[in-house]
Amino acid sequence: MVPHNIIKLQLPDGREVSIIQNGNGRDGDAYGHAEFFTCEVFVQGEDDVEAHMTLSDVFQYLTKLSNDWTLAKEFQDD
Repeated sequence: MVPHNIIKLQLPDGREVSIIQNGNGRDGDAYGHAEFFTCEVFVQGEDDVEAHMTLSDVFQYLTKLSNDWTLAKEFQDD
């Protein structure tokens, strides 16, 4: 069994977002734990992994990044 819970998403600008946590009762190397309702977030192109984030932290972080978003070419209207 994989020791992590993983969600992969894509930002409007095309960058990949990975939200990862160690599962309940499972040891893993993620900087977030299901028991504590925290996760780590990695955004492609960003220098650091954001660690031990709550849901509110994740929303604030992605909102902060959204100030610089532009749509990826495949999502732009011609």
